[in-house]
Amino acid sequence: MSTSLLYHTQGIRGFQFLNFKYKPKTVIAEICKKHNKFKCSNCNSSNVIATFIKKRLVKGLPIGSSHFYINVQVHRLKCKNCNAFLTEDIDFLSSQKSHYTKQLEQAVIEQRPEMTIQALAMYFNLHWSTVKDIEKKHLCKKYSRVKLKNVSFIGIDEIHMGLNGFLTIVIQFTAIWVLPVY
Repeated sequence: MSTSLLYHTQGIRGFQFLNFKYKPKTVIAEICKKHNKFKCSNCNSSNVIATFIKKRLVKGLPIGSSHFYINVQVHRLKCKNCNAFLTEDIDFLSSQKSHYTKQLEQAVIEQRPEMTIQALAMYFNLHWSTVKDIEKKHLCKKYSRVKLKNVSFIGIDEIHMGLNGFLTIVIQFTAIWVLPVY
């Protein structure tokens, strides 16, 4: 039941549920990767030795009015095939240094057009700069490749930002109007 709950609400697969800890307005789930799911990220071999090193607290999507955290047991893997000595990959995080789940990141991105950064930060119990970084990462990915097939006119302007250099603004025009000055 609990593994199913983690899968359907937080997107966590391949981990074994250990227990829940309850605090006021907070739920913490302790999980550990299933022993048959350890793989070397270097050569993708499952012929590895896993050694527990620490527990890592990760923020997940809230459940009802309670904040939800996942306490993950992190292991160091020694691959017998390629002799690599690496920390295990946690696939439900967007990056290995992230302290929130992919599901929480997706929820922030979906709610951003409807709410301010500060409101999202308060709702999800995150720092406002974390919400800003999530949105910035999403926009960089979304607009990394802009299609220029139907662009016929553009406008370019630069704004001096002091010691930070220049900010370049590019605008696509569908029509250009020239008005006389009186």
